[in-house]
Amino acid sequence: MYLWLPHAGFRSCFQLLPFYVAYWDDAPGPRILYVLTRPRASSLSTRLYLREWLHRRRQPALLLGPYGRSIDFSPFGTIVFIVEDIGMLRVLPYIRMLVQASEERRTMVRKLKIVWQMQDFDHQCWLGDWMQDLLDLDRGEFKILEFRLYYLTKTTSVDPGDAFGERIKLCQGPLMAGEIVQAHLSKRRGKLAVGVCARQSIRQQVQDVVQPRTGPDIKLFDLDLGPGHVREAPCRNKDTATAPASSDP
Repeated sequence: MYLWLPHAGFRSCFQLLPFYVAYWDDAPGPRILYVLTRPRASSLSTRLYLREWLHRRRQPALLLGPYGRSIDFSPFGTIVFIVEDIGMLRVLPYIRMLVQASEERRTMVRKLKIVWQMQDFDHQCWLGDWMQDLLDLDRGEFKILEFRLYYLTKTTSVDPGDAFGERIKLCQGPLMAGEIVQAHLSKRRGKLAVGVCARQSIRQQVQDVVQPRTGPDIKLFDLDLGPGHVREAPCRNKDTATAPASSDP
């Protein structure tokens, strides 16, 4: 989608910024969209980030789109997403759509596994509420959704085993992406889709295992983090942020 801010001046309409929609709220009243951007991608996105983060100032905006093609994961029985840090936001809309489709029996998905590596255990707080919303939504017959969180460090004294349900598994240390996808390939039944949004070394592990076996029943999706993102760059970026934008329903 593209974002135009009238207060930025008329000429800004000729320099529209592309964004990914990371999440959205369907509560009654105005719809809230959470969009993914990099504050250093342009001077305008930097000003947006600072205005909201430092001063809590908000301005009206015009949203155009969405544009581009969405991947259709509905034919696959098993879907595995391998993501790192902020790359989790790249697949979050797909997770939500698949869970909703499963509840409405509009998809073949029977297992949706999210493998998320984060630098610090506290980073799961970024998306904790959204993850719980998705698990609460996935309460039907199949319960397709499962998270496995890998964290490299832990700066708090909180026990990682506290307050997590049976469908959120925690592991300390780096994820072994190649071994994880190999395990799913070995016990595969039906169609399998693997999506990856992580640094190049993790992408390469996944590609080395999955690419030779791709075909009608096995697909690999190499997901970029944001519009215009260079494939070789890592997904992790300390300057990447999510910001809410309001629109009419």
